[in-house]
Amino acid sequence: MGLSEAAHNVAWSNCSNRTLLASMNLKYIKIFDLRDLSNKAVSVTTSRHCYGVCADPFNPWQLASRGEGAVCVWDARSFDRPVLTLLHHKPVAHVQWCPTRRNLLLSLQRDSATLRLHDIQQANNNAIDNMLAATAVEAELEEYSRGPSVLEREVSPGAGAGGAAAGRGRGGAPIAAFSWHPAHEARLLAVYASGMIADYTVCERVTVAWGCGGGGGGGGLVWTGAGGTLRLMRDDFYAAIRDISYVMRRRATTDYGLKSDLWQNADLADDDALSGLWHFMALSKSLVEDGCIRGSPWRHPGVRGVLRSAGEGGYRSEAVPSLLPDLPARRVTVFRSGERTRALHLCGWGWGWDNAAAGVERAEAEGTPCRAAAIAAFHLKLRAALDVLARAHEPQLRVVGLALAGLSEERLWREALAAGAPALPDAYLRALLHFLAASAPAHPAHHAAPAAQPDLSAVLNETEMRLEDRVAFACIFLSDAKLHEYVKHTCDQLVEQGDLSGILLTGTSPEGISLLQRWVEVSGDVQSAALLAARCFTPDLLKDHRVQHWLDSYRNLLDGWQLWWARCALDTEHTECPVSSCNCHCSTLDPPDRL
Repeated sequence: MGLSEAAHNVAWSNCSNRTLLASMNLKYIKIFDLRDLSNKAVSVTTSRHCYGVCADPFNPWQLASRGEGAVCVWDARSFDRPVLTLLHHKPVAHVQWCPTRRNLLLSLQRDSATLRLHDIQQANNNAIDNMLAATAVEAELEEYSRGPSVLEREVSPGAGAGGAAAGRGRGGAPIAAFSWHPAHEARLLAVYASGMIADYTVCERVTVAWGCGGGGGGGGLVWTGAGGTLRLMRDDFYAAIRDISYVMRRRATTDYGLKSDLWQNADLADDDALSGLWHFMALSKSLVEDGCIRGSPWRHPGVRGVLRSAGEGGYRSEAVPSLLPDLPARRVTVFRSGERTRALHLCGWGWGWDNAAAGVERAEAEGTPCRAAAIAAFHLKLRAALDVLARAHEPQLRVVGLALAGLSEERLWREALAAGAPALPDAYLRALLHFLAASAPAHPAHHAAPAAQPDLSAVLNETEMRLEDRVAFACIFLSDAKLHEYVKHTCDQLVEQGDLSGILLTGTSPEGISLLQRWVEVSGDVQSAALLAARCFTPDLLKDHRVQHWLDSYRNLLDGWQLWWARCALDTEHTECPVSSCNCHCSTLDPPDRL
C-alpha cells in the first residue's frame, strides 16, 4: 500500500476491523481499506495539517490531525474539510484522543511546559450535519469556526508531582512526550526534556448548578463528581458560611417579618443590624401613634425628616450655657428645640436626665459600662459616669474614672487628656474624654454663651459608637447649622454604603429606599427589604420600581421554596385599601382582621 510514497505516521481506525489511517507526502490524509489490496478503496483528503493522524476510540468516524499551528478534527464520512480547526500559537508536536473519556483531545505544542486539553463534547453538532449536506467540494477554510462550546484549558502535569520534580516541570522545562493510560480514567504520563516523568490525572470539568430550594430546601448547590456521580452540598455548609439563601429560608419558616408587633421580628433576624432596624421601626411607629411626631408624610419618619433645615422653613434652637453640676469649673452649651427633642426620642434617648437614666441602667445591664458612662457624661452627670466606671470589672475602666475625678481647668491637663484618649480601647471612653477636654472653663458670667463653639468633631468621628448615640450627642451640643450639616453628611454616607443603621436618619422615605436598595446589592437579603416595605411603606413608596422588584423577587423565592403560608401572608400585608382616599392604614392590620 502506498508504494513509493512517504508515510509520516500510521494508525488503526475504528471504522472497521481492517482500516488504516496514514499521513502521506506532507499533504495527504489517507484511509486504506485492507480488505481490498488493489489500492482502489482509498479515501483521501488534502491538508497541510495532515500529521499525526489518529482515530477517536469512541467515534468510528472521527479523526484528528495536527499541523504547524492547528489541530484539526475530521469526519471520515465527509472528508473534504475539517469539522473543527483548533488554532495554537506554536507548532503542534503531538496529539492524542483520550481512551477513557469521550470527545477529549490532548495536544502538545513544541517547547511547551503544558498540555492543552480540548473538550469538544459540547461542540456544535450542526457543523457535522452541514458537512454531510454539502454537495460541492469547497476549499479548506484556514480558520474554520470551532463551534460555540469547545472548551480548552491548560494542563500542567508537573504541578501535581510534588517537590522538586514539580518545580522543574513548572519552571520552564518543556514536555517531550505524553501518553494516555489505556484503562485508568483520565490518567497520563508526561516526559519532560529534563528527564522527569510525571504521572498525572486530569480532573473532571465540574458543572455547578443551584436548586430552586436553596440550602436546606430540597435544592442547594449541586455538581458533578468523579465517575459521573451527582453530589449535593450538605446543609451544615450553608449554615457555617451563613449563605443568604439558607438564612432567608430559615427565617421564612419562623414567620420573620410577619409578627404583629414589629419589635418581635428583631429576635428572629439573628443579625444585629436587622435587629436594630426592626426595633427602630417599632419605636418610630409608637412615637407617631402617641402623637410625639406629627405632620410626617411617612409612617416611620427618621431624624432627618424631623430636623428640617433653616432653608426649608425650619426651626431655631435656643442656646443654653450650662455648668457641669459635678464640676462647677467647667461648662458647655446645650441647644434646645422641639425638633431636637423629637430627634432624641427617635434615637432612644429622650430629653433630660429623667429619660436618659433608664438608658444608662439598661446599657450597664447589657454589659456595656463604657457606653453607660458616656451617656451619663453627655447628660452632664459625671458623678453617675464615675459610679458606673467604679462598678466595672475591668481595672482599666477604673483608671479612666481617676482621670475624670482629677479634672481641672488647667490647659496642660486638657491637652494631655486629648492626647491620651486615642490609646483607650473603647470608643465611648475616647468620646467621653474628648468631650470633657472640649468643655470650656466656667466664665464669671456663665449665663452668657462663649464667643466660639468648642470643636466636638473628635466625639462625632468615633464611628465605633452607635449611630443613635452620635446623632443624639449632636442634637444636644451642635448648633443648628452644624447639626444640619452633620446629619446630611452622615445620611449621604450611610446611604451610599448601604448601612442599615442609616434608617435612623432616613426613615421610610425615598432616601430610605435608596439605602435599602444598596443594602440588597451588598448583602443579597431581598427578604428583609420586601418585608419592611410591605409592613412599613406608604402606598406612594410601594409604587417605586425598586420596591416592586423586591416584592416580586421574594414572592418568587417563596414559590420556589413552596412556603405557601409565608407567600399568602406577604400578599396580605401588601394588599392596599381599595379606597384611594382611605387613611385607615388597613395594610398594617393583622391577616385575620383583614381577611
